[in-house]
Amino acid sequence: MSQHHGIGYVYAAFAPVTLPSAPHAPPVFRMLGEKPADAVVHHGGAGTTTTAAASGAPQVVVPQTFDQFYLAGRVDELGIGSAHPFGEVIADSLRAALGHALDVDVAKQARTVTRQVRTDGAVTAAG
Repeated sequence: MSQHHGIGYVYAAFAPVTLPSAPHAPPVFRMLGEKPADAVVHHGGAGTTTTAAASGAPQVVVPQTFDQFYLAGRVDELGIGSAHPFGEVIADSLRAALGHALDVDVAKQARTVTRQVRTDGAVTAAG
């Protein structure tokens, strides 16, 4: 049975965030005194989802439109976080999604997947 650790720092990102320069860069989501975030809660935009995956932080994706639903599903399928159900976000639903994202096994999977995130997509596509 998995155990949850206490919630320390949760980064809520609903704006573009810069990608790290290397896939194994230290966590890019920081809050309060440069501590790494324990989880990232965001809307599921491609940039934020990729950045969270590259940082190794588990995610809670709260999709609103377009490709955000697909990306929320991928986060869930990869086991690196939770896809919040579409609809009103309330304390109980967010608590449940965050509880899942902070599960020890999910956090471990998020750190494992970070080694597979490529940051050369634009170069590769242009080549």
